Amino acid sequence: MVLATPAPRIRKLSQQAAVKLRADIQVPCPGRIAEELLIGSLDAGATAVEVELQESSVGAVLTVRDDGAGRDMEALGAEALGGGKPVTSLTAVCARCGRVVVRSKVPGQGTVCKIFEQGKVTYLGPSDVPHGGPGSTIRVEGLGRLMREVEVSSLRHRLERQVLIRPRVSLRLRFLGQEAHCLDLVAEQAAARLEHVLGCGCTRGLHRVQWSSDACALEGVVSRLEDAQSTDNFMYLYVNGHYVEPTPIHESIVRLFAAASLHAQEGTGQGPDSVSAVAAGGVWPLFVLNFQCPEDWFDVALAGSVIQFSNWRQPIRFIQMCLRKVWLRERGEEAPDPAQRAPASLQKHRKATAKRTRCCDAVNIVPLLAQRIAVARGPAAPCQTTSPDGTARP
Repeated sequence: MVLATPAPRIRKLSQQAAVKLRADIQVPCPGRIAEELLIGSLDAGATAVEVELQESSVGAVLTVRDDGAGRDMEALGAEALGGGKPVTSLTAVCARCGRVVVRSKVPGQGTVCKIFEQGKVTYLGPSDVPHGGPGSTIRVEGLGRLMREVEVSSLRHRLERQVLIRPRVSLRLRFLGQEAHCLDLVAEQAAARLEHVLGCGCTRGLHRVQWSSDACALEGVVSRLEDAQSTDNFMYLYVNGHYVEPTPIHESIVRLFAAASLHAQEGTGQGPDSVSAVAAGGVWPLFVLNFQCPEDWFDVALAGSVIQFSNWRQPIRFIQMCLRKVWLRERGEEAPDPAQRAPASLQKHRKATAKRTRCCDAVNIVPLLAQRIAVARGPAAPCQTTSPDGTARP
């Protein structure tokens, strides 16, 4: 009898080690570096940011200028990565990149320059290029190989999503050699910023979302049920003003949108054109939402835009409640024009159907969606295999 060797137990990290890991920031590519520097400029109160990318024989060079309140040059670089406290994005860039030159001016003082080479400070003193006013200029050199067009496109997308909910911030992107990816976003109204980033005409079919409670709040815009998207590229969720990658919150919004779309199509005749597309999961909402909550509700992972809530039900239930009020409330604002109204008998039938199938809460909508998906898809086809001679067999 052979006794199986017991599998080694995975030792849990100590609380101190876990905090050190969470305090780190990853900057694996130029696009991520530019995004982190832009976040730092926004945190410094900048209202105008310029990003310039150029290529040289030693690799790409990234320069970011802003008109913020300046940086604390003495403390910059003093906090070590993984030291147990969250570090700034600029500190992470200075520690990870080959050569970084930081020039910053705070109100009432001169321009100070600090140079990092391989993560170590090689110069700290007055700058030979003074700033005209408060702000910072950060130059990152030696980013490695030349950037491909797809990387430049990704960099632009990363910057756009950070200023999407900050229409009062102007952003200018210049990339010498690939002018097609240049970007000029001036300070403007919120609707104009959405048009410039998401596309012309996108704001014509959007609902305003603005709800709050004692603990949290939600504001932004979301598409109407009849304006479903054929891609999931237009779902922007922010937590306390910071963009986050896809989460269970995104999934819950998509499920609620699909259920509400089927409900609207059956009850009122409004909704996406294709029931089968909804049933197959082929439609998505467009939304730009900023969820505000206490900082102790969530933790940020190494990637910066990856978030983890200690209890996902808290944000999901609140956001579903808010969107349900938008999508499933009585459609006084969404009623068709008098000239386009259906006959009275048809209106009564639709009203009765909507009242009969209306759910009491957002949670009960999901089982209803599953039942309608099964009806829309129809009976499953029998499974067949093919024999070696090419004939089908059951």
